[in-house]
Amino acid sequence: MCGRFTLYSDPGAVAKRFGAQPQEDETWHPSWNIAPTDPILGVAERIPRDDPTAPPGRLLYPYRWGLLGPWVKDPKKAGSTFNARAETVATNNTFRTPFRERRLIIPADAYYEWKKVGGKRGPHAIRRADGELLAFAGLWQPWRPADDPKGWIVTATIITGPAGPDTEDLHDRQPVILEPDLWDAWLDPQNHDLAELEAMLHSAPGGTLVAYAVDARVGNVRNNDAHLVEPVSDLPNS
Repeated sequence: MCGRFTLYSDPGAVAKRFGAQPQEDETWHPSWNIAPTDPILGVAERIPRDDPTAPPGRLLYPYRWGLLGPWVKDPKKAGSTFNARAETVATNNTFRTPFRERRLIIPADAYYEWKKVGGKRGPHAIRRADGELLAFAGLWQPWRPADDPKGWIVTATIITGPAGPDTEDLHDRQPVILEPDLWDAWLDPQNHDLAELEAMLHSAPGGTLVAYAVDARVGNVRNNDAHLVEPVSDLPNS
């Protein structure tokens, strides 16, 4: 699963990495401890907000983490929709339409998992071994309250699959990480080849990721600073 991650890289650099145009927004800020319902950034083919007559382009937009379907009346009762399972994303009622029509990439500097050793659980940060940004496969969906016709928010989820060899000792699942050669096909809103899309949802091969123990303070979402991603050596599970 993926229930906590980080993105603190400069949005301009993130947009450049993914060949996207950044969209100005005050709801997103760099974070070392992103939790469900927080603002996140995502790369998708969308119509620019300031020019609704323009053709779709690859844009870096803010999203609410936790996908909300149009049938949702109260986001607090929507259930756990911050992750979608790769094995069922094409058929699950909540995710199948976004999987076909509204895919995105969610960039991250790192994500966290907790490992239990000797009765204690300790957090680890996982990042790319080559130092590049992680590119999580994700889906997006616009949503608004029934009583507010103009209250649109855009929501998103991260797709997870079985863990690969780099992380399987931490957790049995991990975010699906897309390599650059898949980005164009994944983001193409006209690509409705479900077999091709599902084939992209595989575990990261060995050597893609590195993991290391970090401070237990990351377990509290109120803690949010750069020290959270620094490696520590005094944890029982380090």
